[in-house]
Amino acid sequence: MAEEGIAAEVVPADPGHAGRAAKALAQRGFRVLHVGRSISVQAPRGTWETTFGVAFAPRTTVVQPEIARDVTDLRAEPGSVHVPTDLAELIADVAFVEPPDLH
Repeated sequence: MAEEGIAAEVVPADPGHAGRAAKALAQRGFRVLHVGRSISVQAPRGTWETTFGVAFAPRTTVVQPEIARDVTDLRAEPGSVHVPTDLAELIADVAFVEPPDLH
């Protein structure tokens, strides 16, 4: 998962300035996938940790019990996202995309 990056939806502080928020994220190494009411972004784990102080923990889910197939992914720890002061006027919140529950 680290090579692909971790996806999230970033909520702009002012929807009218979503483009400015997207540009600021891109300058910090985030890949901007879509800009709308929220900003869809993707970045490696280290970029999230450095920029937003996010703590990630691996979580394993059994997706096919009949063949004992487990999937491990990284999930953001609740309450660990902190918008840095220099982005606070542009970004209100970050919501991480949870992997689908396939069982």
